Amino acid sequence: MTTLRLLKPIDLLKLQNINLDYLTENYTIGYYLNYLLRWPKYFIIAENIHKRPMGYKGLEKSWHGHVSALSVAFEYRRLGVASFLMTFLENVTDKMYVMLDGGYFVDLFVRRNNQSAVDFYHKIGYTIYREVLNYYCDGENAYGILYVFAQIDMRKPMDRDIFKDSLRNSGAKVTVDELTFN
Repeated sequence: MTTLRLLKPIDLLKLQNINLDYLTENYTIGYYLNYLLRWPKYFIIAENIHKRPMGYKGLEKSWHGHVSALSVAFEYRRLGVASFLMTFLENVTDKMYVMLDGGYFVDLFVRRNNQSAVDFYHKIGYTIYREVLNYYCDGENAYGILYVFAQIDMRKPMDRDIFKDSLRNSGAKVTVDELTFN
């Protein structure tokens, strides 16, 4: 059984086991605390019956939903936890932004080489909006050259975006300095 609830500051100390996956971005506790203090109603944790964290999701509050982080502990993968968290975010974006009549879309960034995540997001309706070059400052050596992974920006339109204006036919390549969110 999985339970969703609002994340509390003490829960931040429990997230490290979930973040051990090398494809999951790791941020400082200060980063997470900043999100938690600004948007406490949009920071969700999934727990098992023993109150052990299974996954979490942070959401940026704006005219669209944004997945800052989605991570599921290894032993809870393939149980629908990520889909459950994403559906929650999409419902919040689509139905609960009352003052904005709903958000236009949900977007997220995912490493280009994280094929399982890209496939998962495609499966639940996300498309590649653009590729962001040099998004991460870390990298791995490839033939003696520092290779920095490109980031893929994926989007899924919500009900408010009836003409699907938040999508484009093909993913453009942009640098971090050229990022805009419209």
